[in-house]
Amino acid sequence: MAVNIPHVIISLVVLVGLLVFYYKRLPDIEGENKGLKLMKVVLAILIGLGAVNLFAMSQDPQFKAFWIILIAVLLNAYTVIHSTSKCNYPKLYIIQLCIYSAVIVGIVGLVMWYSHFNNLLDFFITDVEDSLEGGSSDNFESTELTLGTLYDEDTSDCPDRTDEDYDVHMNLIRDTNIQLFNDCLEAEVRQDLDNEL
Repeated sequence: MAVNIPHVIISLVVLVGLLVFYYKRLPDIEGENKGLKLMKVVLAILIGLGAVNLFAMSQDPQFKAFWIILIAVLLNAYTVIHSTSKCNYPKLYIIQLCIYSAVIVGIVGLVMWYSHFNNLLDFFITDVEDSLEGGSSDNFESTELTLGTLYDEDTSDCPDRTDEDYDVHMNLIRDTNIQLFNDCLEAEVRQDLDNEL
């Protein structure tokens, strides 16, 4: 895997441009450092990119599900903090809202995670192997099949192959008894195979 230099340069230029735009748009508020706010944003972007990259490179589906739940909890906490930042709520209330929303997202995420990898109502079912009442035996009798035992048809009515009128007799049998005709042909093929083998 090689690094695509033009794509890296374009990504860095776009990122720096967005950060400069964000820095210029930040309002000047007394007692707040714009550089520190920008550094927090850069740190959040790096952590977010690292989490997305870790998610993309992981091969384990359970680890991916864990990351999705964690990212959902963090985004929810960020949304709560950002939504209440202009209000005069006490910090303890904002923390309580973050914890409450994280617990809700976590419970829903864990239920979905469990139901994805298992059946949701799987804990109601026990794995019990059914046993046979009389027991079972692994021993049974068998007969070894050979070429001779595979074919037990009576071929005494078939004409002799060495007879001069063999074709006439076979045509007559074919017209009167097709099953006997097929049995005779099969017997000939088997005899030829036995002789060749």
